[in-house]
Amino acid sequence: MNIGYKKEFFVSLAICFFTTDAHQLFGQNMVDTVKMLNGENRVGKVLDQNNEQIRFIYRNETLVYTIDKFSINKIVFGSGRVEMMNNGSSISTATAMPGNVAILPFTFYDKSLAPATAMTFQNEMQNEAFVFLSDNDGAFHFLNPDTTNITLARSGIDQNTIKRHTYSDLCRILGVRYVLIGGVHISAADKNESNEVATAQVNREYKNEMEVTIYSADNTQIYTDRHTAMLRNEESYKDALRYILKRCPVYNKK
Repeated sequence: MNIGYKKEFFVSLAICFFTTDAHQLFGQNMVDTVKMLNGENRVGKVLDQNNEQIRFIYRNETLVYTIDKFSINKIVFGSGRVEMMNNGSSISTATAMPGNVAILPFTFYDKSLAPATAMTFQNEMQNEAFVFLSDNDGAFHFLNPDTTNITLARSGIDQNTIKRHTYSDLCRILGVRYVLIGGVHISAADKNESNEVATAQVNREYKNEMEVTIYSADNTQIYTDRHTAMLRNEESYKDALRYILKRCPVYNKK
């Protein structure tokens, strides 16, 4: 190998190592920052987006989250590009997000259920309310329940600690103007019936009551109602829920 060839070889090798190191360093710094309207900064990687949500992975994690765009102020990409979503201040959430509503997990007033079963039921009712209220387009937009629950969990808020926070606190943390809370009261009784051949038959009748209350970001209760389902079957609480939601002030009428 002649001297000129050796020199070119080592120069090329040095450039290769420098390029590799620079690429690794650049890759490590290529993180995106999602700045929320509630003041929170979420650091990670934006995978893609549509008209309503972005798909996002937190740094050093693998789980993919969806974040509603109406709760985002802006995205600062690792490349330096800034994409504005909503103008607003983390201090004045009520002004920045006038029509956004978070639905909290419902309270289930039946102590006979195991905690895991009760939790499943609470989340089911939260999703039931979200689907019903999101069915119509209008002035009010509803935070995805997964986003609500993850945001609360990341803030250290659960069933035991939520009572330490005002509704104003919850609105600020979730980046919404209103929070909707609900509760379900279920009681059941066996009813004995006899047919023509004198055989006894036991039917279970349910009395299902639903309550819904809505608070605004200034801690004001703007709505509350309680309704007993007309039907006596096990799932009639869903009818009672729809009855109340259709009459509440955040329902988008067709």
